Amino acid sequence: MLNLRLDKKTHTYYLDGRPIPGVTGILEAEGITDFSMVPEVRLEASKLFGTATHVATHLYDLGILDWATVSPPIIPYLNGWIKFLKDYNIKKHEHIEKIIYSRIWNFAGTLDRINRPNNKLTVIDLKTPTSVSPGNFLQTGAYKIGYEEMTGERIKQRWIVQLKPEGYKIHPCTATSDESVFKALALTHNWKLLNLKRRN
Repeated sequence: MLNLRLDKKTHTYYLDGRPIPGVTGILEAEGITDFSMVPEVRLEASKLFGTATHVATHLYDLGILDWATVSPPIIPYLNGWIKFLKDYNIKKHEHIEKIIYSRIWNFAGTLDRINRPNNKLTVIDLKTPTSVSPGNFLQTGAYKIGYEEMTGERIKQRWIVQLKPEGYKIHPCTATSDESVFKALALTHNWKLLNLKRRN
């Protein structure tokens, strides 16, 4: 059994006490995800809002959400998630906030949901920003790699579910190159960690 854990304060993954690169960390380090042009105050506010929305959807899916604790600005986004679940008749998730790990490519991550809309095993990634970035598609490819390696199950589709005040929008991740591109990024990132560190 894997001794895999996430330190939520530092967002660092550990396997048997050894730090493992995370999916979002690799995308940032390799320049795919870049928030350097976003004002720090705005970026922090966006992160806090996204985290709060994720927590609300998480608690709702577990059946333990206290609606009195939900901040009013988050309610429309939560309602968008509930509408998505009803539209696809999703009553129970196979996995919620599941940590995945790839021994082959040496990375870990936390996928949002695994379910079977349209009777297809699906990685579901929740987003709240006003736009979805190209790196988000690679992110779902990484989750597919790790999940399949850990479980032996085949993911049939990857969806980004973008929550909006008026509902939701599904962004199907159909590019087969998403996985191979992320593998290249993970390989490059791990090479840098090993070789550049040695040389310094």
